[in-house]
Amino acid sequence: MKNPTIQTGRFFNRKNLILLLLLVLLVVFRLIYLDSNPPGFFPDEASTGYDAWSLLEFGQDQHGRYWPLFFRSFADDISGTYRYMVVLSLLFSDLTVNAIRLPIAVCGISTVIILVLFFRTRIGFLPLVALSLIFTFSPWHILYCRTGQRIMLLPLGLVIFYWFFVKMLEKSSAGTSFLGGLCLGLTLYTYVAARLVVPALCIAVIICLLAKKPLEKKMIGLFIVGVFLASIPMIHHAIFHFDEFSIRFRQVSGAASGIGSRLDGVLPYYLSHFTPDFLLFEGDANLRHSQQHIGQLFIIQMLLVPCGLIYLLRRKIHLFFITFWILISPLPAALSSDGNPHALRSVSMLLPLTILTGLGLQFIHDGLRGRLINRLVWGLLLAFIFLEASRVSFDLFYRYPIYSAEAWQYGILEAVEQTEEIKHEYDLVWFTSQALGADRLIAFKLKINPGLFALSGLHSTKYRWHWRVPIEFVLNQFTDKTRVLFVVRENQLQDLPEIAPPILYPDGTTAFRFKSNVVPEVEAGSDNHYYLQTFHPVKEIL
Repeated sequence: MKNPTIQTGRFFNRKNLILLLLLVLLVVFRLIYLDSNPPGFFPDEASTGYDAWSLLEFGQDQHGRYWPLFFRSFADDISGTYRYMVVLSLLFSDLTVNAIRLPIAVCGISTVIILVLFFRTRIGFLPLVALSLIFTFSPWHILYCRTGQRIMLLPLGLVIFYWFFVKMLEKSSAGTSFLGGLCLGLTLYTYVAARLVVPALCIAVIICLLAKKPLEKKMIGLFIVGVFLASIPMIHHAIFHFDEFSIRFRQVSGAASGIGSRLDGVLPYYLSHFTPDFLLFEGDANLRHSQQHIGQLFIIQMLLVPCGLIYLLRRKIHLFFITFWILISPLPAALSSDGNPHALRSVSMLLPLTILTGLGLQFIHDGLRGRLINRLVWGLLLAFIFLEASRVSFDLFYRYPIYSAEAWQYGILEAVEQTEEIKHEYDLVWFTSQALGADRLIAFKLKINPGLFALSGLHSTKYRWHWRVPIEFVLNQFTDKTRVLFVVRENQLQDLPEIAPPILYPDGTTAFRFKSNVVPEVEAGSDNHYYLQTFHPVKEIL
């Protein structure tokens, strides 16, 4: 139903200018300081960028496969959607952190815009402004839009599908049903959680269409055809490459040791995603998934979401679908054995809760009587939303880069840059195993030929790293004749001399130190103990 409070005839009116201002806020807070916040550069991001660059330059990924639809990244089987988006980004940019993170930021911006446009003619202006503010600064959304990972592709695919779904119920269009099915099927190629969420939503859509009066069998058939056509590559991959297809599930679910042993934990894991602690106050304990002491939602949504459910009581098909969507969203996280409640694997829950938030705002708006009460209530609501948005944005841009740096593996790229300046003095450069995924970050930074990397890892360079080899073991393998530069954490190889300034976290503590099995000889009177002139074996002075 069209809402008369939104003016569409004249663009430069007061309401449209307010929406334009909200759009500017949305874009600015998704793009500003994109290369430095989140701090560091996580190995998953580096792997994505390295694959995209390898495809663009050599036509193959880091494992030597030519233009694949599905990629292997660490112990994960990944659809290639986001990697190919980064390929497009690299057509206009060098291989940088910004180039890797920009496409997902654009996807996040698009998700908010599409949902606001969907509601623009369905709710009043004040509810629309409030909803725009909440979604723009949503803790469950704004952080993930700033990382070079594929998570935010899932909400984007789902919000487009939901628009089609509502049109299917409103217009009974066979073409809309086919496009809705196609869109939902394509959502399979976003984030791994979609492999469970999408089939479940397909079942829910079919139930809704069967309940719709009059029954439209053609719509159901075309919807199924659309989903099936889009799913063909995924079905083929699941059948003929099942080990790769299921590797992530087997890794995180404990299936290798018998999935039955994990079933007793599924219900507590599942229910943990509906607790006030997770949704409103603390969020995900992993600092890469959530801001510290900030829930996944605004606290005001504790009121708005139930109001949205009440609003849908007269629309039973919509109520069933939204409720079903919320209930199945935590399943990918609950079936895993690590990190529950898990904000990434349950991210599909963000959209139905945001939809209910918009409807809840309209429910409150419809119930207000009298100009004074209307202004008072909306003044309080908007003030509360503004305060929460300010709290989230202040934490994200002033505190988060400091307290989350270690979680984002801050310092590895910086250590590689500094090592490049002095590596000519050494035979080998060994990174500590505590530098998670350092091989991908080194390959990304140095732009190593993917063919060589697929055959021998870092062995075509001076760099070495292995996630299972302690740096202390590495030290004992070399004689004094092999000059090795060690890039280590603060508490490692403490007896070795330090030969370059350390890499510091934003809070001033040490991220990495540079040490060697040879000692620099310092000129008499020099106060620069990092200056390297000649080498002497460590054993001569110990």
